[in-house]
This record gives sequence, structure tokens and C-alpha cells, in this order.
Amino acid sequence: EIHRSILLGILEYWRTSVLILKNRAELYAHLPPGVVAEIGVQFGDNAQDILEYGRPKELHLIDCWMHQTGGAYEGGPYKL
Repeated sequence: EIHRSILLGILEYWRTSVLILKNRAELYAHLPPGVVAEIGVQFGDNAQDILEYGRPKELHLIDCWMHQTGGAYEGGPYKL
């Protein structure tokens, strides 16, 4: 019976406190206006969505190239 009450409490928390979003655009629309940073930009597609749907006052794009090896970073046209 204790387990049932704990489970019901968890379900009630989820029902009243958790916002389930369909996609990233909905997430960005819920961000308060202000300063946003994206770490790991690569092509910038996500940054474009942040600007379009989130409308931040500032957007800082941060990418680490120095220690990246292999995968999409190796030898690509975007490698510095």
C-alpha cells in the first residue's frame, strides 16, 4: 500500500509540474527572454531555431575545435 501511495504521488507531481513538449521549437518558445548560450554549434541549425522561436536578447555560440578528433569534425569544410 505504501508503494501505491508513492506511485500516486509521483504521478500527481508529473501531472501538475511537468511540461511535455513536442519539439525543440516549443522548448525555445518557453525560454524567458535574456542571454542564451549554445555549446556545440557545429552547423548552426539549432542556433537558427533558438533565434527564431526563443527570441533571446543575446545568443552566444560556443564551439570547441581544438580537441575534437574524428567523426563529423575531421577534415570537414567547417574545420578551422
